[in-house]
Amino acid sequence: MCIINCQSARNKAGLILDYIRDHDCDIVALTETWFRSGNLDQKAKGDITPSGYKLRCVSRVGKRGGGVAILFKETLTISENVDLSRPSLEALGVTVTHDATTIRLVVLYRPPKAP
Repeated sequence: MCIINCQSARNKAGLILDYIRDHDCDIVALTETWFRSGNLDQKAKGDITPSGYKLRCVSRVGKRGGGVAILFKETLTISENVDLSRPSLEALGVTVTHDATTIRLVVLYRPPKAP
């Protein structure tokens, strides 16, 4: 597992994909994805998702930038996609299951000028 502070995954798909392939990451937590809510960034989300992986994300609402996401291998079971964001932080919580092992994973990002 690794974490990448993207400062816009929308324009760094090649770098993100290369890193994931080079390090054979099972789970990649992403902060500052800059994905917009709704379907506005569907292409960009697809561009950063390698074959054999799935993406879950929470976009920042009402402002530019921010956002958190998790890329994970399809061999893992991810459930409870929960947006835990608050005014002072952005967060995504999931439950990861593989074989008989289950863990709770939370990706947190606290913007520099958060209240």
